[in-house]
Amino acid sequence: MSMASRWIYGIVAAGFVCWGIGVKAGPLPLDPNALGGIYQGSVSFPTKVIGPSSLSADVDFAVYAPGHFNLSFPGQDPSGGTQWVYAYEVYSTSVAAGPSPASFFSVGILPISGGPAAAGATNIEHLPLVAGQAPGNSAFSSTSATWDFTAVPISLGSNSDILLFTSPHAPTMQSASVQGGGLGISHSLPSPVPEPSTFVLLAVGCVSVLVMRRLSARA
Repeated sequence: MSMASRWIYGIVAAGFVCWGIGVKAGPLPLDPNALGGIYQGSVSFPTKVIGPSSLSADVDFAVYAPGHFNLSFPGQDPSGGTQWVYAYEVYSTSVAAGPSPASFFSVGILPISGGPAAAGATNIEHLPLVAGQAPGNSAFSSTSATWDFTAVPISLGSNSDILLFTSPHAPTMQSASVQGGGLGISHSLPSPVPEPSTFVLLAVGCVSVLVMRRLSARA
């Protein structure tokens, strides 16, 4: 990152810190450079209590059209402004009964291969923010993007770094989960959906398989 970019990024981060004093939400929910609508905001995952243990978390999120993430975080878009950026920030909250820190965060991605992971998702990373907890590991599976905080969980009242990945595809809503203390909670969050042509090819493939099976059965 150039010195100019670092200077700009420092100003932006400082502004977010000042704006965030006294409130829980970080920069993502109100970032004017994000997509907006249902693809930007903050949600509270339903609290789960089992016996003496409980798990509660909030997640801020925002989706950025190609080239827009760098407007808020100069030089931080791992795709170089060519792809959609999906960003999240996990807050480990507490309830009365035996609160557990968040140790794992996962976002579902439609399992249609378009690249290294589902929906062409790539560049899974984390962006350090003031007092943010970094994941020990992050990876894609064929159906999700995951960030693992098992080694150092997100302590109660604290938040993660901004967690992000990129995709050439625009968003839909998929199930996401937070885990900790042997418990899991879920909510819908933005995630990329493959382009319509991918679904058409999949449908054609399925129909072809059915036709071939019927022809084989008649033979």
